[in-house]
Amino acid sequence: MRQNSSRNFHQLIAFISLMLSACSDSSVPDSSESGFQKFCVTQWECGLTDNKGQIVLPAKYNTVSVRPNEPVRVMSDNGIWRFVRETGQLDERQFNHVGELLEGLIVVSEAGRDGLGYGVLDATTLEYVIEPQYRSLSTFSEGLASFSTKSKYGYLDKTGKLVIEAHFTRFKFLPASLLKWL
Repeated sequence: MRQNSSRNFHQLIAFISLMLSACSDSSVPDSSESGFQKFCVTQWECGLTDNKGQIVLPAKYNTVSVRPNEPVRVMSDNGIWRFVRETGQLDERQFNHVGELLEGLIVVSEAGRDGLGYGVLDATTLEYVIEPQYRSLSTFSEGLASFSTKSKYGYLDKTGKLVIEAHFTRFKFLPASLLKWL
């Protein structure tokens, strides 16, 4: 009985939060094409409901990012990001860093990779386009991103093909249009 009343209480809080967010004038929407809705019990306790108002993820995440045309992601209090699959289940992979969606790709740093965890996910499938193997990786611009290995910098394309091998000890961003002259 107690467990049932606790669930009802959280559903009530989720419903109230949804009603309040529907009335707010926010420039960042709290829902996605997947039908998930963000709700918060407190500033640092947020979760997700489905399009029927049922709680999919409880309000235990510091950040819930629900944006149009982007995969839904949550961050726990330890700073670890996880993606939410279309089923409402959390993806098993954990990330220290999740970059912005650019050119259909998301640069991520997978947790537990000893400093060489940067790779690139396809934003639609959440599958790796470029496996995690870099110390750092910039977002893509004009189809290219800079990367670093342990101490050298270079450039690669969206498929992971090296455009400029990692020979440089210092890095300065160059637009792709200038790289053709190197």
